[in-house]
Amino acid sequence: YEPYFFVQAPPNMTADKCSGMADALNKQMAQKVDTSKKTSDGRYIRYVEIVYKQSIYNYREQEFDKFIKIVTVWPQHVPAARSICQDGFTIPDVGHQDSMLTYESNIIFVM
Repeated sequence: YEPYFFVQAPPNMTADKCSGMADALNKQMAQKVDTSKKTSDGRYIRYVEIVYKQSIYNYREQEFDKFIKIVTVWPQHVPAARSICQDGFTIPDVGHQDSMLTYESNIIFVM
């Protein structure tokens, strides 16, 4: 089981831009998180992917929205990554996002 959360995807976000977003998040995480809590290759974010889901917030039957699933190395990384997304950061080839709405980011991951 991997710790994760979702953010609303910008309209111009595509699957080929996910690795660039993961790299940008990793750089931001390196400034916020204890360096002993990363993988041997220095990553805090395992991967980022595009998913299509329905939110119960403003639910619309039969309509799916584009989200970004962000999977972290450790459960302790979720709050820091969530904070970066909520505070805004630049996604390469997409642009600066002032604030990203997060979903499932307050779940406690028991390990």
